[in-house]
Amino acid sequence: MRIWRCLLGVMMLTLALSGCTQPVEPSPSPSPSQPVEPSPIDTRISLRRAGMARTAVNALLYEAGSPELIRLTLTEFKATIFYVADGEAAALSWEDGSIQTFDTDMEFLNQAAFNPRSFAFDDLDRIFAEATVQSGSSAAQELQINEVNDANILMSVTTNPESVSVFFRPDGSLIRPLDFTVAEDLEEGLRDVVQENEYVATISYSLNQGLSAEILIEPGVVTTWNRPAKLPAFSSKRTVLVDPVEFEASVVDPEVIVNLMKTLPNRFGKDEGTPVSFVISFDSSSAEPRITFDVGGNKVSTDMQGYVLPT
Repeated sequence: MRIWRCLLGVMMLTLALSGCTQPVEPSPSPSPSQPVEPSPIDTRISLRRAGMARTAVNALLYEAGSPELIRLTLTEFKATIFYVADGEAAALSWEDGSIQTFDTDMEFLNQAAFNPRSFAFDDLDRIFAEATVQSGSSAAQELQINEVNDANILMSVTTNPESVSVFFRPDGSLIRPLDFTVAEDLEEGLRDVVQENEYVATISYSLNQGLSAEILIEPGVVTTWNRPAKLPAFSSKRTVLVDPVEFEASVVDPEVIVNLMKTLPNRFGKDEGTPVSFVISFDSSSAEPRITFDVGGNKVSTDMQGYVLPT
């Protein structure tokens, strides 16, 4: 009898405890995750990859029969050459390894032809990057090689919308803006105007015209090379009745000239920022070249070492 009472007590306690327990709601099953749209992958062949620009141009030259070109353009994904065939301009383009011929509205007007192998555009990525720094834009960049004037072939990078054109030398180096009152910049400018010539007739500079050099290229014909501060050098020719006397370009010392441009204004009581221009030419009286400076209308001449000559 005692055993049943005990069992009955246990059963009553169990029922009481089960009545106090709250039912547990089942956890909602996780909803399936939404698929993520993959980013599109550009599978086009970029000419900014090392060596690809050269590979594309070589393929075009082979297809065209290796002609000299009158124009070459390179974008990130497309190379185009323009050349002369049967007296007219013809064009081929390369894109993604495919070569296409197309009608061009470019006219052949006896533009100077060039060999593209003479221009270092292999590292197109570096050239475009430097052009971006100089122009402040990388929108639709295009490298162009063509005649600018008087058979002067230049390499430049333009953008669309148009910003500032950035120019490069055939070796791929940047033609940067110059300050001709700085010796390093004047030295670079002298290389641009003297070119490969050992002798020159005159070298001159003014704030408005920039730096220039006159070179006797043959009897009766003088070529003038001009280098503005913010543009590449360009040339022009003229005939002369009397050939000018030339001197060695190597005697010009940029350090001497820059120092005189800074100190001569004080000699005439002028402000330090007074514009100074100069002309270097052969002096028949001394059988040596001399530098004639114009300091705000005041003129003074020195020898090539910078010593003032008597008037």
